[in-house]
Amino acid sequence: QGVRGTPAEMFEQLRPGLHARAAAIADEAENVAKHGLPYGLLAARAGTYYSQSLLARAAGCLPIAAPDDEQLEREIETATGSLNRPAVIDLSSLLLGSYIPEMWPALRSGFPRLEVTQAALNDLTSTATRLRLASLATLGYEPTTDDVRLHRPDPGEELMRDRSEWCLGEANQLAARDWPQFQAL
Repeated sequence: QGVRGTPAEMFEQLRPGLHARAAAIADEAENVAKHGLPYGLLAARAGTYYSQSLLARAAGCLPIAAPDDEQLEREIETATGSLNRPAVIDLSSLLLGSYIPEMWPALRSGFPRLEVTQAALNDLTSTATRLRLASLATLGYEPTTDDVRLHRPDPGEELMRDRSEWCLGEANQLAARDWPQFQAL
């Protein structure tokens, strides 16, 4: 179904759908930020890629450690036990590496082989491709003012694009595996 009319009329036609989507995404962002729900849930709700949600810090934060002390301790033990063994990494590991690219070679050297899932590589490739296609503006909904607006790209998008390219370059150097081939996670 097309949207027709003057810009103001088109905005009014789009407002209900954009409002509902923005409210759902805001709820999921709060669940990620406050309750530790996975970023993948936010990405699915927003209809975007996991790596794009991470790069944009869509929940207003970048979770790098478990908020629960016991869970954090288990994660540290698992990570320490993984040193000097082949490992499968998540996209969030690559993203964190993009913040400290000068340290990435030292981090990688702790593992004889790093792998990434084919699904993760596809997600990252799609994100990098989407970010390469810079648009002049995006139509969106601003919940604080209950208004449909035309958003111009902000300077942070260039940084996101650079980080996605760095992550994709690093991911393409890793072995990509399909999920059924994993023995353990």
